[in-house]
Amino acid sequence: HAVEIGKAPILIGERINPTGKKRFKQALKENDMDYILGEGVAQQEKGVQILDVNVGLPDIDEVSMLTHAVCELQAVIDLPLQIDTASVAAMEAALRRYNGKAMINSVNGKDESMQSVFPLVKKYGGLVVALTLDNNGIPETAEGRFKIAEKILKTAAEYGIDKKDIVFDPLALTVSADDRAGIETLRAVKMIREELGCHTSLGVSNVSFGLPMRDLVNASFFTLALGAGLSAAIMNPYSAPMMQSYHTFRALHGLDPSCVGYIAYTQSLPETAAAPTASAAAPAVQKTQTAYASPLQEAIVRGLRDRAGVLTSELLTQGAESLALVQEEIIPALNTVGEGFEKKTVYLPQLLMSAEAAKAAFEAIK
Repeated sequence: HAVEIGKAPILIGERINPTGKKRFKQALKENDMDYILGEGVAQQEKGVQILDVNVGLPDIDEVSMLTHAVCELQAVIDLPLQIDTASVAAMEAALRRYNGKAMINSVNGKDESMQSVFPLVKKYGGLVVALTLDNNGIPETAEGRFKIAEKILKTAAEYGIDKKDIVFDPLALTVSADDRAGIETLRAVKMIREELGCHTSLGVSNVSFGLPMRDLVNASFFTLALGAGLSAAIMNPYSAPMMQSYHTFRALHGLDPSCVGYIAYTQSLPETAAAPTASAAAPAVQKTQTAYASPLQEAIVRGLRDRAGVLTSELLTQGAESLALVQEEIIPALNTVGEGFEKKTVYLPQLLMSAEAAKAAFEAIK
């Protein structure tokens, strides 16, 4: 489905990225696509609207892996993807296979970057993230970053790319190294939004490197950036302070009619006792989440082919009867998917992936 940037702040899930993630690096080296798909599904369930996909690792073939990851993710998840790579070859290969209009991360103010990336944006379509840096690095001031943004806009126009298809990233730098880093980034967000009429995105967590309790810094900075007009954020959807900032901001700024999103978010939280009032204690918030009867059923419903095969083999090794697995695991899972398809909560690509997962389970039994 489509995501429209500009009406309300957009969350971009950052977890499909090897930076600082030992387990994810292992998954890339072992071509463990189930782990990558699991990260995507989990982030979607947490409420992100776009998934960042970065598989850049020196030890792997990034062109092949990025294309494979994009295809597999689009087969089981209906979120738009942000193709995040420094490799122009990997970017083109992934864009060629991408369904619809991708978010492309990134281009910058260096001439060679724009000459490489803008032709791909024009050829394949996409929303390109533009970093406000050039051959001299990242300017310390908002004015310096604004000038680079102007240059990028002018050059993009020469390729026939409209400013509606450019999202500027004014680059959050760590406040532990520079007292004004946060202030200048916020000023740049505001200037680009108000004076150029363009949308902005930030990798929010960069602001807190080197500090304790980083989530607190990230959440406060995120709230300030949203107030300055930030359109989208690459963030960790598992961070409770970040998600609280997001949902409360939407509710307080009239972006969440009847506070429906905020209420749904609070209902997803673990059960907690609210602080008592003078009259009585408020009722506890109830936890609601998707429940699966077993790990194998979950794998089939989510379309995780390899995992379904492995789980089936493990159950057989543990003494499970073949016919019982078919009747009590595979068929109920397929029934769940079928019901979702009838209700239009599951679509054809997901249906096909679930069928492939069930096939892997049948093959193990056979």
